[in-house]
Amino acid sequence: AIILGMSLPAMAAEPSAGARLSVVPQVVTLQSQSDSQAVVAVVTFPDGSTRDVTMAAEYTVADPKIARLQTGIIEPVADGESD
Repeated sequence: AIILGMSLPAMAAEPSAGARLSVVPQVVTLQSQSDSQAVVAVVTFPDGSTRDVTMAAEYTVADPKIARLQTGIIEPVADGESD
């Protein structure tokens, strides 16, 4: 699994109090150097509505020696695991 950190920079429309930020899928497994996985960042508001914030989110990878994430796509850099 590859662990991601995620935050939203200041945006014109800040999520309201009680909104949840999540990334889908929550677990990513890449089997080969040519694999990649798209991720989607979503804000869920207290009323149940959602907003795709994939392009506005800022991501970090727990171990950048193992994987990189650019524009919502995770790609392997080397063999290994990041927990």
